[in-house]
Amino acid sequence: MRQNQISVMVRWLLVLGFLAYVFVHFLKVVQPVLIYHLQQPPFYKMQVFFSQYTDYPGGMAEYAGNFLAQLLHSNFMGSLLLVTSMLVLMLVAKYVFSQTRGGGKGFFWMILPVVLLSLLFQNYYFPYYVFLKVFIAYCAVAVFIALRNRRTVQMIFFGVMVFTLYYLAGSTALLIFLASVIVYASFSSFTKVTPRIIFIIVALVVSVAVPYLGYKYLFNISQLKIWWDLVPAQPVIIRYVPDKALYAFVAVLPVVLLICGLLDKIKSLMLRIPFINRLYSRFSSSDGVIVYLGIIVVAAGLYIVIRQWVFTSLNTQKKSVLLVDYYTLHGEWDKAIDAALSSNEYDLFINFNYNRSVYNSGKWGEWFFKYPQLLGADGLFPDKIVSGQVALVASNFYYELGYISEALHWAFEAQSTTPYNPLVLQRLVKVHLIEGKPEAAATYLNILKTAFFQDDFVKKYSAYIRDTSLIGKDPEFLEKRSFMPRNTYTPGTISEKLKLLLKFNGNNRRALEYLAMYYLLSHQVGNFANILPQVVRYYNPLPTLYQEALVLYVAKTDAGIRYAFKEDVIQSVKNFFENFKKYPDRRVAQNALQQDYMGTYLYYVAFQSPVVTKMQLKAREVESY
Repeated sequence: MRQNQISVMVRWLLVLGFLAYVFVHFLKVVQPVLIYHLQQPPFYKMQVFFSQYTDYPGGMAEYAGNFLAQLLHSNFMGSLLLVTSMLVLMLVAKYVFSQTRGGGKGFFWMILPVVLLSLLFQNYYFPYYVFLKVFIAYCAVAVFIALRNRRTVQMIFFGVMVFTLYYLAGSTALLIFLASVIVYASFSSFTKVTPRIIFIIVALVVSVAVPYLGYKYLFNISQLKIWWDLVPAQPVIIRYVPDKALYAFVAVLPVVLLICGLLDKIKSLMLRIPFINRLYSRFSSSDGVIVYLGIIVVAAGLYIVIRQWVFTSLNTQKKSVLLVDYYTLHGEWDKAIDAALSSNEYDLFINFNYNRSVYNSGKWGEWFFKYPQLLGADGLFPDKIVSGQVALVASNFYYELGYISEALHWAFEAQSTTPYNPLVLQRLVKVHLIEGKPEAAATYLNILKTAFFQDDFVKKYSAYIRDTSLIGKDPEFLEKRSFMPRNTYTPGTISEKLKLLLKFNGNNRRALEYLAMYYLLSHQVGNFANILPQVVRYYNPLPTLYQEALVLYVAKTDAGIRYAFKEDVIQSVKNFFENFKKYPDRRVAQNALQQDYMGTYLYYVAFQSPVVTKMQLKAREVESY
């Protein structure tokens, strides 16, 4: 008896150690706040918001999942939520597997769904409510098995659960439940053979009929979602694409039940062999050394698999993209810059946010080319490709420039794909206040009042609705109003938009510097030279990259530019091209000059510019549902 207690204790200590390790991994490495930042799981305490989840199967689980996902707003609470989810899944799975003859006490088998879930939780796109749908199916299977000694109640529960589960968690969760109970009924002493066969046939018919009838007569759902509705249609920018881990997670419950049933049958057949029977009896009556050794071996094996497979599955590049975007959104410019420069791969969205961050941090003239500007001017502004993927980024970009009508346009574009994104609603509030439309701003504020984590924003701007004179006293709004073009057309190119902003207000420094950088990135140094008198108003001396461009321009055109260039800049340009000419092969020259010139305008023009590399922006996926 004591031996069994110690064995159980050791196993649970290993389980708790595993969960503690996972908690730290989520807290320090995955950082759940980035999941929240990407997905912005909507939850509003409004009847109209709730009612939209009642119109289709699985909606209630999605509603509850979005509510729980609000905890992802905090790294600590988010990590606690994810680990708690793994724990409760483990307990339910242990119970289910322990009730099968071949499942033993369920300790080994319960790890499998949890390992798969830990993989899924490390995917920043994975919606929490998908887990909740599957977990509801697990609970339904557990209750069904718990009622095995009360056949009438069990059958009533089965009938009720078929329709309840379909509505609450969707058709995929229903199929998990039905597949699991069919397998369980096939291998358990589930009454006599004939009733068992009848039950299996009924369950098979139900698995086809209920989802189809729901699609045909009750709910307005896509034909593609009749039997697979675990992941609903989502905007491209937050779309989770089902992968092998999800399919394995969905299948693991019925598959393990099947394996346990087969193992029990195989065991019964093998024990009929005298030698194996004696060996099994001797092992079962051992003093526990072999048992403990087995536990240690299995635990070590699981640790190696989990350590090398699960905890190396995190997409570090995607994390870098999210970190840069997160820090940029919260105005932590230096952290955004550090995260961008730490990234191992070029990314368009990192490029956008890096450029915003270096400008807002005051490092525009010195740090701009430290991140490779591989797309040139196309990496300077986010709306070259019209897509909902860049809508919020574009709205933020134009808001900072003071081009309020464009900020509004892109905010509406973002709202069309993510209507309840609080970041979009915040932008709409501020833009409408700037445009002098407090009634429209109040509409969005009333929605935000019912959301979590919006109290400070709502409190501040509700005062502006009650007393509109506060709008004219807000320094941020005053500046944006002074910059915004009025009663005019919207140009089609970024250069013309920037010129229009400067036409309405020549003191719009951000617009001027973005126009200057646009010219430099496009190799239009002559146009940059034309606006030099406006640029020099803000600098004494000019940033090194500006001087490099002008020295290069003068050397090529003999243009008479009156500016006292720094001697070290002139010498640097001369040395660069002297060294460049030494190497007939451009790649060899790039490697040779990288250490001394990476991060300069000279290096960009010679090696990184899309004029040289022919790199182009690809069209992005169109939103589809």
